Amino acid sequence: WIIEPRWGVACSEATYSKVLRELFPEGQDAEGGDKRFDLVCLDVEGGYIVVEFKKPDVAIGFKELTQVEQYLIKIRELIRSSKQEKRVRGILVYNRVKREMDDESLKSRKDITCFSFQELIASALRLHSDYIKSLETMTEYRPILDKIIPIYNKLNPTIKSS
Repeated sequence: WIIEPRWGVACSEATYSKVLRELFPEGQDAEGGDKRFDLVCLDVEGGYIVVEFKKPDVAIGFKELTQVEQYLIKIRELIRSSKQEKRVRGILVYNRVKREMDDESLKSRKDITCFSFQELIASALRLHSDYIKSLETMTEYRPILDKIIPIYNKLNPTIKSS
């Protein structure tokens, strides 16, 4: 819901979850990276979005983009085998970019959107600012909001809460 509130998690579907676990077993590759994507979501049109979060200390480059592309290929194969026609796209969330990677390379991949954790936080703040403000009027949520609001204001000083 932080990326897009209207998306649902596709792995809750038992059939896909089982097949995805077989295609991408949990664990790490030889370099310590995950061998399985982090999330598969369903958009409002029924399309699939593979979401890959890279750890903050991992700088992304061509290898990481290729990894997401491989995930998309596998999901497309899975969908074709079930005789469905669904759009499949990917999202790669990162903290740092390798020197080899320029903006054009990062943004030019078909069906993969790359954005930083900072962009993710800024987008979430924009998406949810009205909701957070409306919660302030509900006294039963005050203890939770007293913890969230200082963090929220620190991250986004342009939106002030009471």
